[in-house]
Amino acid sequence: MIAVLLALCATLAAEEPAPEKKLQGKGLSLAQQTWVLDDEKEFDDKFDELRPIQKQFRDAERSQERLNIQQAEFKDNGRQLKDRYDQLSAMLDRVPEGDVDAHNRIVREMNQISSRLGKQQFEGNEDPAVQKIRSAYQKARVKYVDAVRELQATYEGINKHYAELSADSEVTAALEAFNKDADKPTALGPSRSFKSREKELLRVASRIQSGEIKLRKEGGVNIVDVLLNGDVHESFILDTGASIICLPFGIARKAGLEPTEEDQTIRITIANGETINGKLMMLESVRVGDFEVENVACAVLPEEFKGADALLGNSFLKHFNHQIDPDGPTLLLSKVGEEAKEKEASPRKKKSSRTKN
Repeated sequence: MIAVLLALCATLAAEEPAPEKKLQGKGLSLAQQTWVLDDEKEFDDKFDELRPIQKQFRDAERSQERLNIQQAEFKDNGRQLKDRYDQLSAMLDRVPEGDVDAHNRIVREMNQISSRLGKQQFEGNEDPAVQKIRSAYQKARVKYVDAVRELQATYEGINKHYAELSADSEVTAALEAFNKDADKPTALGPSRSFKSREKELLRVASRIQSGEIKLRKEGGVNIVDVLLNGDVHESFILDTGASIICLPFGIARKAGLEPTEEDQTIRITIANGETINGKLMMLESVRVGDFEVENVACAVLPEEFKGADALLGNSFLKHFNHQIDPDGPTLLLSKVGEEAKEKEASPRKKKSSRTKN
């Protein structure tokens, strides 16, 4: 009988997995006296993949910053030309009757300025090189933010897994059993390299501001609350297909915008699909949730379109990575660091002049 019991105990002992096998069964491997998750290899690979993506983004960011400086100088030159035009216009009103030479000299300079302003506006809006730099920057930004988010998700998953393993009694018992026969004591990870990369990830992630903004579903469209110029709260239709913010006349007036004949006229498509004329103007600031952009282009609708909806378009959204989660619904916004704010001057139309004969 005793022999049978001894044989049974020996059989059970043989069937009991060794501590090392138990730990390996939990997805752990021994590396330099630390039991680390195999998932750390995936984290390392993603971290290495992030570096060229980060370099590509930084290169694109520098190109964008240089472009912003050039365009600021470009617009400053345009403002100087406009000031000179206004000065000449006032001089023209004071030219004595019959002084044709003085009149024509002023008019010629005014026409030259009008031509230069028109060329500036075309080049500023249509230059393929400018569009290429902006497009490259936006694509690099999206790729970089997505890579950082994916890396963060992997990092958080690994930390959560380690927390679960540290609370697992089987893992604790297997570690104690393994260490009894080990030359040096071992411990549950994470590894030193994972911890060192944790600091770098936190530094990288700290540059990315991200958040969720709750949307409301009304009549089949997403509605978002927007703050204009720091004190005007309004509800907007979120329209990712709109190139610019569209403001009904009443909302524009509350925000302090009063369009005039001198403001540039542009063609815009409103929420019902109708294409109409609007006035291109500039909002001092637009805020959605914790995300704010200064100097945002908008189109002010004619006063007669009283029932038109306000649209939040890409003159605001282009500053962020944006995504709509239909389950919320929520708007997911993120941006990297202190991205340069594009300060756009509101274009003004100048009357043309002709030389007297």
